[in-house]
Amino acid sequence: MVQPKTFLITGASIGIGRETAKLLAQNGYNMLIDYNRSKLLAEELYTS
Repeated sequence: MVQPKTFLITGASIGIGRETAKLLAQNGYNMLIDYNRSKLLAEELYTS
């Protein structure tokens, strides 16, 4: 049985981190997301 991969994305609220998180989510991967600047944008990403 194959375990799903889990990624840690730092800086996930903006820029490359955000786009990477979106792409991984669209492909069914598990993620831990971290943010530095915008809690609101990180929460928005989490709920989308």
